[in-house]
Amino acid sequence: MAGGNRKSRNARHQAHSSASKSSSQATNVLSSFVSDSSNQSRYAPLGATVPSLPALEQPLAPKHFPFPNTPHDDEIMFEALHWFFVVGSAGFQFLHLYRSVWWLPYSFNKQALNFYLIDKHLVMFILVILSRRLIYVVGRRIMEMVMPEKVYIKLCPYYSCS
Repeated sequence: MAGGNRKSRNARHQAHSSASKSSSQATNVLSSFVSDSSNQSRYAPLGATVPSLPALEQPLAPKHFPFPNTPHDDEIMFEALHWFFVVGSAGFQFLHLYRSVWWLPYSFNKQALNFYLIDKHLVMFILVILSRRLIYVVGRRIMEMVMPEKVYIKLCPYYSCS
């Protein structure tokens, strides 16, 4: 029993001494943040000084990977490729939605698509909506070639020519 008390006293003594060491270390750290008393601020409490942080090392600037030079397409070329891609995607969507089973022996279908189910007005509307950017770019390029430069430059703020 006496040995158990001695161990608990030693543990308490070590805990007390480590707590006093940590409090003295905390006091040293806090005192390093406190600057001289002449640096008073109007927002600090009465008689207190404004703490200042020690100077920290600046981090190294990251080294960025240089991007390779990439070719830029003409605006008309980009819009034409975009239009072909989107129209092809819409065509494949129609193919998926309205396909028939023409390969089966008793299907009586001669085509791969059920064309009678496709609304022609919807297809025209989709083509007009998808081609509006291409029409705009081609029209703007024609205006550049046909109109005098002075008139074209004056119209640019209204039509956002770039």
